[in-house]
Amino acid sequence: MAMIAAIILCTIAFMYVGIRVLAVYEKKKDDKKTEFDVLRFMSENPNQASLHFIQNGDTILGYQSNRKMPLASVLKIIIVVEFARQVSENELDPDTRIPLAELDRYYIPRSDGNAHPEWLQDAGNRNAIVNNGVSLKEVANGMMKFSSNANTEYLMKTIGLKKINLLLNKWNLNQHGRIFPISSAGLIAASVMEETGCPSSKIASKLMEMPTNEYEAKAIQLFEDISMDKGKSLIKRLNRSESYRIDVMRVESMKQPQSTTQEYANIMRYIQLGKCLAPVATELIKELIEFTPPQDSRFCKVGQKGGSTATILNKVLYLEDRKGGNYQLAVFINDPKRINHIWLSRKLDLFISKFMADDEFQSKAIELLRGIEEQNVVS
Repeated sequence: MAMIAAIILCTIAFMYVGIRVLAVYEKKKDDKKTEFDVLRFMSENPNQASLHFIQNGDTILGYQSNRKMPLASVLKIIIVVEFARQVSENELDPDTRIPLAELDRYYIPRSDGNAHPEWLQDAGNRNAIVNNGVSLKEVANGMMKFSSNANTEYLMKTIGLKKINLLLNKWNLNQHGRIFPISSAGLIAASVMEETGCPSSKIASKLMEMPTNEYEAKAIQLFEDISMDKGKSLIKRLNRSESYRIDVMRVESMKQPQSTTQEYANIMRYIQLGKCLAPVATELIKELIEFTPPQDSRFCKVGQKGGSTATILNKVLYLEDRKGGNYQLAVFINDPKRINHIWLSRKLDLFISKFMADDEFQSKAIELLRGIEEQNVVS
């Protein structure tokens, strides 16, 4: 009996070592990937990738750019635009003090990649926290610079979901799905299991079958319940490990609001050029999303927002070069099976930086993707 136990332990140990060795090998292989590997992925997987590139008002490349894809946190661009509009029209005071406890009410531990705690630490380091509170503008900063979901849902409550979605109509974003609280939506799985007795092994398929209107309504109801729950009893009860199963997170990503890279590249253009916005609103948005590149960069200004989930990798940005040229780029990737997600998450920024700063690589990418797009149109 002791010998059998020893054999089993040895087998487990060898398996563990084998898995570790394989993981190290895969990481080393992934580390060697370059911008060309990202380009190859996009060219070979047109159903999973989309790109739209505008230069000085001219569309240079639209690759699958009318394909609707889930947005993840890039939709926070819409929220910050409506926030800035309300500030510019004196509907909101950006200096209003917000107790941290009000923001914490919306915080769902483990759900945001530590974004909210990192923002709190940064805000503390900058002395932006006074008497356990921050300004409303700092709340928006946490949403855009750190992608705090708690801050996002607080702003949704403050600004109003109805007004946020009205902006989609005002800007003629006809491909854009309705925005709803995607962080609160992460509790739907546990809520449905609690209500129906559905086992965790079947909850992903049950969510997948749920009509869009019903899914959105459940997310909004949970959001409203959270906003009234000072003790966070709802989050404590529903923030369960079953919600973090990969099959559940895959469905949650698919259920998110969708839009196109064409729409988001144009949204970034509107912001960069101040179109459809009052000057005060434009200035505020830029303050919240811009950063200054290094002195040796060809660009003097960059505004950006990323968004990611277990299956989504998105990035939208605008750039201004030192000669006054303006550029907008949106890249969406959705890898539901997660076959390439890990290495893509490490190399997407490299692809974007090379695409924007390396003329030779940009030309090759445009030629390849444009050729594929033209073939798809013909077929």
